[in-house]
Amino acid sequence: MIPVYKEEIDIFEKVIRTLYDTRLEFIVVGDSVLEPYKSITERYGGKFIYMREHKGKRYALAEGVKYVRSPLVMFLDSDTIIYKDSILKMLSVFDESVGGVGPNIRIMYDEKNKYAYYYGEFFERISEIVNRAVNYFGSAIILSGQCVIYRTELVKPYILSKEFLEPKMFGRPIKISDDRDLTDFVIKKGYRAVKVFDAVAYTKPPRDIKMFTKQVTRWTRANYLNFIREIADGSISKRGSLYVFNMIYTNLLPLFTLLFLYMSFTRILKIYSSINVINTKLLLLLYLPTRYHSDFFIFYLFLHYGGFIAIIPFVMTMIYLIPEDKLKTLIYGSIALAVQYIASLYAMITFWWQDWLTR
Repeated sequence: MIPVYKEEIDIFEKVIRTLYDTRLEFIVVGDSVLEPYKSITERYGGKFIYMREHKGKRYALAEGVKYVRSPLVMFLDSDTIIYKDSILKMLSVFDESVGGVGPNIRIMYDEKNKYAYYYGEFFERISEIVNRAVNYFGSAIILSGQCVIYRTELVKPYILSKEFLEPKMFGRPIKISDDRDLTDFVIKKGYRAVKVFDAVAYTKPPRDIKMFTKQVTRWTRANYLNFIREIADGSISKRGSLYVFNMIYTNLLPLFTLLFLYMSFTRILKIYSSINVINTKLLLLLYLPTRYHSDFFIFYLFLHYGGFIAIIPFVMTMIYLIPEDKLKTLIYGSIALAVQYIASLYAMITFWWQDWLTR
């Protein structure tokens, strides 16, 4: 089932054509959009459902799932392509304990938009590293709404419920993070939500750095909201120690970084002001590591050099996982990290805002 809203026509038709080649039955829900999506869908043998009013992805999923009669249902974004062999790999892991399965997400290469491909692929590979670790010890952090297969009888009542359609936190409506809600629901029901990393779905890169920033901001806001909600309802403790560590580390890292920079800056200023020499910058470099041995400075050195050493296996893993143009992906992705950090700080102070941003 594919919800669609103002998607690029070329990519939408490619998605539908690829689905047609799998010989799967499919439904497209037009969220206040009709043509040419209806004609394309019906040309390839699909069923098109038209929603006159734009209500968003949650309502589109609910409208479409009413027509699903199969034991399993795949939700697919209108800009995401998956081939038959990857679908079969996802289906192969379903057993009685599994409620949902997601593939590995990769970015489509676009010669006209190659820089967006580089930083988009960089962040997907970061996500893959974390998900591989958490997935190994239980369930995935999140089954991305770009492509996911669920047990129909498990998720259908929930998707049609007011709890999913009109979620609230502390009495305020929540519009984003529908895929996270579905993942959490499956896990709370006692099923596993797993990622199959050798099954691959391809999605288009963000249009430009501005759209990438908006996308990251939306993701980060959703992450903060889920972090707060999971602490409030106690569900975070049921996801395993590695998941808990990742959520705390990911959400508090921007604050820790600012705090540590502030502590380092004020401490160094205090030391610097006490040194009365001609070449203060050179002496400062010599003085700090050889003469100043406070607990804070030892802690600073431990974090600084420890972090540097720890990043080596991370970079090596990234190099292994990046399929092509490894150096360019690392370079442009690292530059985009700065953008992501600023976006994270902005998302932290505006996490209550619910703009979708990327449409």
